Amino acid sequence: MSTIITFDARSGRILGIHHGSADEERARKSAQHHSKVSAEHIDLLTTDAVELDKSKRYKVDVGRKTLVPTEAGEEGVWFGFGSTGRTNQSNPA
Repeated sequence: MSTIITFDARSGRILGIHHGSADEERARKSAQHHSKVSAEHIDLLTTDAVELDKSKRYKVDVGRKTLVPTEAGEEGVWFGFGSTGRTNQSNPA
């Protein structure tokens, strides 16, 4: 599955993740709108998120413009897939 990752080109902070048939221009505009980072500082990379290790957190290496696993204590994002939402409880408290 193709994934577009928008990030702050100065710090590598991930601003947005867009899976599937995401459009690069829409991903940039969304990142700018939600993060308030100037368009000139937003960059993107495309990866196949399904191939990433679900147990690891990732960050952007700005110099190499690629995702890299984080070290202990560093900020990052997970790329796990699965169901979301609340579980059904037969006996709610």
